[in-house]
Amino acid sequence: MSAQNNTNASTREILHAILPALFYGLIGLMVFVLFASVYASAGGTSTFFSNAGDMATFGFFVGFVGRLAPIFEKYI
Repeated sequence: MSAQNNTNASTREILHAILPALFYGLIGLMVFVLFASVYASAGGTSTFFSNAGDMATFGFFVGFVGRLAPIFEKYI
């Protein structure tokens, strides 16, 4: 009898979590760009918070990694 290989189940779970994480990242991107535009229109002086490109990158990172973190935490 051969030992059961459990790495396929974890790899499958990680791969199935990537697409929803991309959607979370896209939602985070849109929300943070909206925040940046409202902040800049309201007269905000922070160069990071009023820059739509920086906030888009940060929003995508927060959404994507925030969704994948619990999945990877199981395997640490």
